[in-house]
Amino acid sequence: MTATDDVELDLLEQCRSGDRNALRALVAFWGGPALRLAATLTGDDGRARDALAEAFIDCWRALPSGHSDTPFRPYLLDLVARAALARGSAGGTATLDRCLDMLEPDARATAVLRGQADLPARDIARAQQRSAITTMLEIRRALRSLETCLGSKADDALRSASSDAQLERSFFDDFLARALEDTWIIEVRRIVQGPPHDAWGVLTDPTALPAWVSASGAHVRGGGTLRPGCHIGARGRIADLRRSHDESIVTIVEPPSLLAWTTRSRIAPLHDPIEFRWSIAITDAPGGSELHLRLRGVAFPHAWSRRLLRAMYERVAPGMQPSMHRGLERLSSLVEASTR
Repeated sequence: MTATDDVELDLLEQCRSGDRNALRALVAFWGGPALRLAATLTGDDGRARDALAEAFIDCWRALPSGHSDTPFRPYLLDLVARAALARGSAGGTATLDRCLDMLEPDARATAVLRGQADLPARDIARAQQRSAITTMLEIRRALRSLETCLGSKADDALRSASSDAQLERSFFDDFLARALEDTWIIEVRRIVQGPPHDAWGVLTDPTALPAWVSASGAHVRGGGTLRPGCHIGARGRIADLRRSHDESIVTIVEPPSLLAWTTRSRIAPLHDPIEFRWSIAITDAPGGSELHLRLRGVAFPHAWSRRLLRAMYERVAPGMQPSMHRGLERLSSLVEASTR
């Protein structure tokens, strides 16, 4: 794994926690290649930008429920391809446009994802949730049809297509910023006596963790304060019911208003974790502060254990909201005790 991969993984985890600046960075990094792909499929600059905006907005909404083992680039580019195809074919007079229009929409998407974006067939299959063999056969047929139509190698034509498409720096602000909504699966609230600063002090005090989280033995690995990237180990209980070995990674620290983290819960004897995206927001309220504990998303691994883990979670899921209420009550008691 390269340093660039590490940075992307960090940005993705921050996006899953609701960090818009992290999404801005991802748009700056992947927006250009994604726009080229959309322009190749639509043949129109305006429709390509609309497709790109739709794909990034859909991506933003889905990321909290996306597992960290999901390769991001194939996932994003498939979203872009689908959004572009929904806006009609290129319909141009250029040879490549006409040849692409001869293909069925699914074949058109896989051909461009393989030939222009250079995605391996297995990554395309995973992004489209299809079998690798089916996808490989479709790619071969599509590229063969394109080569017959073009009279030359399809990969060369696709790689050079829409090379002049450039994403302006203002794209995020012009197309995305106002459309990004903060969403979650479950939210519980509690008003406490005390200003946000006091509530924040208790929330981010590592020594207070064992007293309010739904786990035992909670501790910050390596000691120190809660900061982005720090790890918290614990013996947990999902919804206070299912035992798990938990590893939490802090993703956002914005004093005195927002703490977000991802908990990776492993249920023995399985190794692949379920991922829970959490946040606590602190806002002003009459007479004190209001705590908002939110479960932003639950993600299951892309492994043989996926169905089993989902079934395990669904059995205890009805207890998640009551468990969150109990945890917030414990945290609130600590906050109010600190202000006396």
